[in-house]
Amino acid sequence: RTLYGVVFVRFGIYGKGIFKFRIELPEEYPVDGKRPRLFFSSEVFHPLVNATTGEVDVRAGFPQWKSGTDQLAHLMLFLKRILYLTEKDFSAKLPSSANGNADALRLCKADKKGFLLRVAQCVQRSIDEQYKHDGKSTIKFTKPRPEHKKVRISILQHKMSEDKR
Repeated sequence: RTLYGVVFVRFGIYGKGIFKFRIELPEEYPVDGKRPRLFFSSEVFHPLVNATTGEVDVRAGFPQWKSGTDQLAHLMLFLKRILYLTEKDFSAKLPSSANGNADALRLCKADKKGFLLRVAQCVQRSIDEQYKHDGKSTIKFTKPRPEHKKVRISILQHKMSEDKR
């Protein structure tokens, strides 16, 4: 069982990023200890994300997955929490060791500017590749077409008129 998603990061060091991901549920899910696996299909330079496979170290947020207590909604909150880091708090909120990307963790601790540069590069790459489709995902973005502009304007005008009420 595989689920697909995308997170649009609004602020923090990963702000403006468009990161696509998938969640793989083990056959035995939601049995205790059978945690879902979370993979980014977009490159994410982060200590908790394996640079080769894109797998997120879910154990960092859920050392023991407990059926009935831990749910997919909690996994989404964990995903949001690891991406909405600010410059001010990123080093304090990251683990002391990483099962994901040791290079990212090393840079984060030893070379803040270098780390932030690599993060900015992965954010830009996520924007540049937003129309790239991985083939299996049901989520597919298309480039804007002229007819989209009319719909967008209509939606924004409707929202502005509601805001005035």
